[in-house]
Amino acid sequence: MTSILVACDGSSRRNAEGNVGGAIAWAWAREDEHWYANGDISGTNQKAELLALMTVLLMHPNENLTIQSDSKYALNTTEKWMWGWSKKGWRKGDGEIIVNKEVVQQIHALMVARTKKTDFQWVKGHDMTMANPLNHKADELATTVSDRIRTAILNNEAIESFYIDSKGRSFNEVESKHVTPLLFNNLPK
Repeated sequence: MTSILVACDGSSRRNAEGNVGGAIAWAWAREDEHWYANGDISGTNQKAELLALMTVLLMHPNENLTIQSDSKYALNTTEKWMWGWSKKGWRKGDGEIIVNKEVVQQIHALMVARTKKTDFQWVKGHDMTMANPLNHKADELATTVSDRIRTAILNNEAIESFYIDSKGRSFNEVESKHVTPLLFNNLPK
């Protein structure tokens, strides 16, 4: 059973000193040199990591996957925690509603619907030995997009789209085929 190797990563940049949330971006890179990145003007690094993983699942529904991530949070959420949260009404053990609920619910729905094999691998992030070149590529893409968004915000510039793709497709060509409005209805089109 052949599996496609895809690395995903998220990035966040504070928009102003002291802000917790800021420009975020998420990206994935495949071993066949296809890649994808997108972003939003506000969010957290954890949300960006989840969106990166979610986007891999959304855009590869019919393939066996090995997903690499340097985010233990995203991997633990997907492999362990969300299954219990779903049974508790999307609440943690202390009764509090989970953070990034909408994204986690989408990942959960995608995993429940998957009929293809999905393996997850944690890899060390920012590894200067380049032991995981796809993770390095996904990190580079996410960082580039989040930096671009942050710079535009700080310079009060308009951004038409945060989306970039190795095949040069438009946001609408890709997202309209894969992404549900639940999560992306406020992103540029």
